[in-house]
Amino acid sequence: MASSIDLPNRHSRERRNFPRVLYRTTAEIEAAGGRWPVQLVDLSFSGALVVSTNTCPLDVSDELILHVNLHEEGRIKMRGHLAHVQGSYLGIECTPAGIDHRAKLRRLIKTFNRAG
Repeated sequence: MASSIDLPNRHSRERRNFPRVLYRTTAEIEAAGGRWPVQLVDLSFSGALVVSTNTCPLDVSDELILHVNLHEEGRIKMRGHLAHVQGSYLGIECTPAGIDHRAKLRRLIKTFNRAG
C-alpha cells in the first residue's frame, strides 16, 4: 500500500529487542474512557508506532489498549502505555493481551519476515 506518511527520524539509540514489521492498517487506541482512531505504521511484540490525524489527549506514560485491525483475522489487542510523542506519531510500549492475541501477532510477524 502506498503511503504519504513521513516516518520520524530513527536514531541508533533505539533499543529494539524484537523484530518489527511495517504493517499499514487502521487501529484504535482505548484509554481514559475514550477511543481514538489511528493508523498503524509498524508493530512488534513489545510495541507499535501509530500516527494520529486527530488530537489524542494522552500524556506519556498513560495506560492504554491498542486494537489493531487485521485484514483477515479480526483484531490484535495489546496493553501498554504511551512511550513517546513526536508530532502526530505515537510510540507505544505494549504487549499482546493474552495467548490468542500473541498467536495472531506471531503469525503476522512470521508472515512478513518470510516475505521480506
